[in-house]
Amino acid sequence: MDQRLERIQHRCGALCNLRRPTSPHTASERFDHSEAAVDCGWLLADGTGIDATLEQPWPPKEPPARWLDEFTMHGRFPLVHDYINVSGEAQAGTALKTERRNGNVVTVGWSRQHIDGLIGQAQGATYSSDDHKRVTHTVTNMSLGRAFWTRYSHLNRELWPGLHRAIHGPGAPYTGRATSKRVLVIGSQSPWVEALCLAAGAGHVFTLEYGKLATDHPGVTVLTPEEFLARGRAGALKIEVVVTASSLEHAGLGRYGDGLNPWGDILALARAWCVSAAHARLVIAVPTSRMVRGRDAETEAEAKTWGQDVLGWNGARTYGPVRYPYLTTNWRFDARIVAGYTPAWAQTVYTFTKQPHRPAAGPRIRTSAR
Repeated sequence: MDQRLERIQHRCGALCNLRRPTSPHTASERFDHSEAAVDCGWLLADGTGIDATLEQPWPPKEPPARWLDEFTMHGRFPLVHDYINVSGEAQAGTALKTERRNGNVVTVGWSRQHIDGLIGQAQGATYSSDDHKRVTHTVTNMSLGRAFWTRYSHLNRELWPGLHRAIHGPGAPYTGRATSKRVLVIGSQSPWVEALCLAAGAGHVFTLEYGKLATDHPGVTVLTPEEFLARGRAGALKIEVVVTASSLEHAGLGRYGDGLNPWGDILALARAWCVSAAHARLVIAVPTSRMVRGRDAETEAEAKTWGQDVLGWNGARTYGPVRYPYLTTNWRFDARIVAGYTPAWAQTVYTFTKQPHRPAAGPRIRTSAR
């Protein structure tokens, strides 16, 4: 592991330098913004070690001492115990069940019939003309296929206007109009985000997921990391909207059997930046400045007072003014999406716009470099 992380840190360069300065945010923005040179040739190469699995049978109960400073950004936010190990069931999608639909083998819950049902529910939502303020959504918790999501039902309300803003532009009235926009969803177990994207007007959705998901829906393509990298190197993705909800906060913590990586979340979003068009938008939902000392904020006042980053090892990161600018390197804040009541512990939805390309310094590398 140490050698793998040393190689990643060396090749990553400024992107993984968690001491680099950020630029102050304006009064209308929520976070400082960050820019760094990005070597897309290396990020999209095979064999970088970014997609490695755990080098041990289960995730450690404490961060490795050698890499503690990197995991806590040199002590800039607290470390709390939140140990979760589902690596056995999550690794390579081994727990996923399949079924046969119209002669096709599909993952249970990913059939065209099921996804179209979710799309129909989403399109039945009542929608306000103010695209980023209020919306009542009809996608139910049960339809998501996971009882876990009852805790996160607010995401339906906020993702919907966020996706519409990213796909159609700020202030565009809701008409149900389909577009040709190509959307990338980072991390997925149930296709509720994919259904929301299609309902909001996406032309095609690409899902990046470690698990080997299979779908017969013509509007959805599921890619493993290897397939994603190959298409990215070939320039075949041309993503216009990047979407991630309840995913990046786990990256690199080993919870799902992924190899430990202090920059796992940052690198995952940087890869999406590499395969996206110049005018791309980002819709992101991660836990945001709502937790401290392992306890959820119980009131909005507490959440605002705490307002700090937390590393819950190894369950998830909570993002605040320290790490959020590094997570969204080369993306510029656009809007905070508000859609009715949001719990104090919420995975807050924000939209960002892509910033101009900054080529990495140094010699070019072969895409097969390690």
